[in-house]
Amino acid sequence: MTQIAAQHPEGLLVYRLPSEFESHFKETLPLRELGFLTVMELVGALSDVLHIECKEGEQEWRIFDISSYCLADSKKTLDGQRIFLFWSSSINCGSIYLVFEAIDKDDESNQEISLSGSLAHEEDSDKYELPCWDFPSEGSKNLETKLNVVTKIVKPHLGLEEPHIMQEIMQEEIPPDAVWDRCLHYLPFLESATLVGVSVEYVISPSQFYVQFYGTETSEKLEDMMVEMRRCYASKNVADRYVMPEASVKPGHLCCVRNLQDKWWYRGIIHCVHSDQEVEVFYLDFGNMGIVPKSHLRFLKDCYADLPAQAVPCCLAQMKPAKGDWTSDAILEFQRLCGLKLLVGVVDEYIDGVLHLFLCDTSSDEDVYFHDVLQLGGHAVFCRQNIPSKVKGGQITVEKPSCGYGGMTVRVISKVWH
Repeated sequence: MTQIAAQHPEGLLVYRLPSEFESHFKETLPLRELGFLTVMELVGALSDVLHIECKEGEQEWRIFDISSYCLADSKKTLDGQRIFLFWSSSINCGSIYLVFEAIDKDDESNQEISLSGSLAHEEDSDKYELPCWDFPSEGSKNLETKLNVVTKIVKPHLGLEEPHIMQEIMQEEIPPDAVWDRCLHYLPFLESATLVGVSVEYVISPSQFYVQFYGTETSEKLEDMMVEMRRCYASKNVADRYVMPEASVKPGHLCCVRNLQDKWWYRGIIHCVHSDQEVEVFYLDFGNMGIVPKSHLRFLKDCYADLPAQAVPCCLAQMKPAKGDWTSDAILEFQRLCGLKLLVGVVDEYIDGVLHLFLCDTSSDEDVYFHDVLQLGGHAVFCRQNIPSKVKGGQITVEKPSCGYGGMTVRVISKVWH
């Protein structure tokens, strides 16, 4: 979108955006697939990269690339005319726009800040949080910028009248690109003896932990996707539209979860409903579980479900506890070895969807083999056969490939370890 808008420094008429998109990318603008009913709704959701305004006397809105659009340049047009800046909202199918008007201080008595349109009867209009823009510099001594809040019914250029728009919105409470009946694929299985860079993301014990594969098709794509998800769901329009209704908050449903501590959004699967207000979620890219408020859940957009789940369930190959179960000292030693660093993994085999692998730390001058350290510390012993991990509360289902996923397609339903 920014590429198209940047090609029109004078502003691109909103109704021309679909044709310009098709001309530029050789495909139709997928409005409904992206979860929008109108072009104006799409542009309003991209307020962090696009600027939209309508000058007084014009009937059409114009789109600008926000990175190349300088509001300071528009100050020149403030003298004697009004600039309408679009602020996307949803009030009776209308949109709020802000009016910046330059007036002479001598005529200030003849001017007033008016409230018109469907907001005229709202006395508590200050509850709407309005964005801020820079005002004219001190050089404009005799000018004072006043702000009018106006509502205007913006007719979309899709041949739909207001009643039809409302009917479609009521009929489609779930956005068309929301994932609610689909499963996320797992990463393809690797061949035995394959060397792979891994980072350990979550540890229960040396027999039960999750790793991420390092590479351009795995960890780097996940990082790019999470940046895009954060930018997308940061839009209030998107966040409000993709709220999961109570009927969709069920175990096994994919979701997008917001973490208030770090402000990031994560892909997850609802494991169980913990209470009327909270659910337990399994984080598909990191392997940990967490209890979150239902209000933090959003539908996962379809475009974010293409990347396979990045958390790979693992077990240290050909190792078992020295006595009975893993001791707390053994688990702490294993966590210390993993650290926050890139490790080298050697694939042994997969058992019931769990990867059994050898781990080695090559970050120092001398390679550190996890098996040797755990054995020398009296925490573990070698065993010739891999022992299947104890899994409960879910399953991993292996299906025949439908589109070629390294020989097989794996659906993640849920996985929780003791």
